[in-house]
Amino acid sequence: YTTEPTTAFSFINADKKISVAQYALTQICADSRNGIGLPTKPSDPDMVLLNPLEYSIDRITLYSSTKLAISEQFLNITIPTSKVASFKLNNQDFSNRFNVFPSQPEFSYAQILLHQIGGSSFSLSADTGFNAIA
Repeated sequence: YTTEPTTAFSFINADKKISVAQYALTQICADSRNGIGLPTKPSDPDMVLLNPLEYSIDRITLYSSTKLAISEQFLNITIPTSKVASFKLNNQDFSNRFNVFPSQPEFSYAQILLHQIGGSSFSLSADTGFNAIA
């Protein structure tokens, strides 16, 4: 099953085992406004196999290189809403960045722009498991 490109947050449920991949298109294809005279958003192509929420972890450290000409580096996090207050990034509280999934209020999500934090090493932790994609 394939969907049209979207910028909306989605929640996928299944009653059997499934595998879900998320694609980010490349260069001018990454901007859904392309073709109507608006500036494009250059980007790298990417495919991420998404982990089910059942396979989440409660801490991880990641590296995001600052040596390349990448202007935006994002971190996307999904966590149970009841544990948002426990989420820390580099030991700092980022709970105010989370929004509740409209269709699944028991989960919340955040997208954090890493260059606003600075550095290349990021430690994520919470009192419960979460999923994160950089």
